[in-house]
Amino acid sequence: MSPERNIGDPLVTRIVDRARARGSGRDPELWLAVGGVLTRYVRRFASDLDPQVQSDIVSEKTLDLLVRYDHGQWSPADWSAARVSAYLRSMARFGVADRIRETSRLRPELPESL
Repeated sequence: MSPERNIGDPLVTRIVDRARARGSGRDPELWLAVGGVLTRYVRRFASDLDPQVQSDIVSEKTLDLLVRYDHGQWSPADWSAARVSAYLRSMARFGVADRIRETSRLRPELPESL
């Protein structure tokens, strides 16, 4: 799904609206919306992964964004809904790729004789 088609996405719109009304990075409504969008994208990119692994990826990426937001390194208030959607899509995709890379490194190699 292209980011342009997500402009009317109520969760993405809520992220932008809540960020613009920013009082603190601890706004639960903002982070529930971020988590909702990330969950949707992670499920799309990693439908074959265990649901707990998907949830872990969403939690890690949401926490990463919370820290960036609190330090002024990410400000969805300054972005369009399309840009926020594209950014969260990339975060989800990279999170899935990182997790797959981690698990493939942990998998032992089988000897060729088997």
